Amino acid sequence: YQSKMQFYTWAEEAIAVPGPKFVYLHNLGPHIPFVTDASCNFLSDPNYYSGDKTKAANDEYRKAGYIASIECTNAKTLPLLRKILEQSDPEPIIILIGDHGIYDEYSHETLNAYYLPGDGAKQLYPTLTPMNAFRIIFNQYLGTMYYLLPDKSYDTNLVPVPDPWPACTGN
Repeated sequence: YQSKMQFYTWAEEAIAVPGPKFVYLHNLGPHIPFVTDASCNFLSDPNYYSGDKTKAANDEYRKAGYIASIECTNAKTLPLLRKILEQSDPEPIIILIGDHGIYDEYSHETLNAYYLPGDGAKQLYPTLTPMNAFRIIFNQYLGTMYYLLPDKSYDTNLVPVPDPWPACTGN
């Protein structure tokens, strides 16, 4: 519980550091074990986290724990993003990426949200994967010259995953 909530303390500390910075934080909140309720209080019911490899005791607890974890994450993250926007000079670049869904079949349907100053968003497109998002952003704001790679997602065995929404992306 403490390590999952520590993320927000680190983010607050990063905001306080003067000058430009690159900060990468991986929020473990919406990962097993699910230990927080929607208000970010510790879940005392061990059925949320005492199963095999700290998984929930059953699918009902898994779903409830995941949803509560997302609600806690939103409750903490949205005010943090507001604070970053209010206190940053120069204007920040914010990249918010969810790394996977709750079940394997949804593991590549992730959140990808960007706050880019100026005309930064003009180069983004619907099928963009995070690896190319970073390349585009680094090229535009840091003057790098990274070329774009095919926008594909891979499972842990490096096997391409078919596009789950081909009608939307044209693939």
